[in-house]
Amino acid sequence: MNPADAHSQRPPGLHPDAVAAAREHTDRRKAAIWAALAGLAQGAIVFFGHLAYPYVRDLLLGPAYLLLLPAIAHLHIRHSGVRISGATLALLTGTAAAITGVAGALNVDAQPAAMFALGLWWWTIGKLWAETGVVQRTFGLVTAGAGALVLIASFVASGLAPLTALAPGVPDLALWDASRPALAVWAIALGIGLWRPPP
Repeated sequence: MNPADAHSQRPPGLHPDAVAAAREHTDRRKAAIWAALAGLAQGAIVFFGHLAYPYVRDLLLGPAYLLLLPAIAHLHIRHSGVRISGATLALLTGTAAAITGVAGALNVDAQPAAMFALGLWWWTIGKLWAETGVVQRTFGLVTAGAGALVLIASFVASGLAPLTALAPGVPDLALWDASRPALAVWAIALGIGLWRPPP
């Protein structure tokens, strides 16, 4: 499409910058809705995933993780305006967290790696938000702190797996199970944050 055709399709009287801003506003609101739905789906797995197992879990698994991708894409645009390297790392770790999250839900052996990906993503974006204010700084600090905890938990989970297998007396900490409600609450909070205009 040439510039003349694009200009002819634009509503009369609207400056190109105004059209772009309106589209970005719409995309931000869509990303907010998808993130909140991802959080609700994750929460539904936590509370109802045991019903008719594994069919309810399998039904909700895709939305719980992959509906985060529109938010990850929208955040990439925001991040790119302040720090290219951080934006790239956030995009890669966010995508990895979504994909490995599905794998971790289906295979217990993948759970430490999935937790590591989630922790690295949260640490990356939380630190970026706290330093730049591209998303609310307080939310950034909470996200970075949660990321650090999940990173530590991923190593603990990796170490506990052989210990609990070799020594039955060692308690098996449900670290993966604890990280899922946290992700559900965080995704809903992200949706609320994205719905509001950028700071």
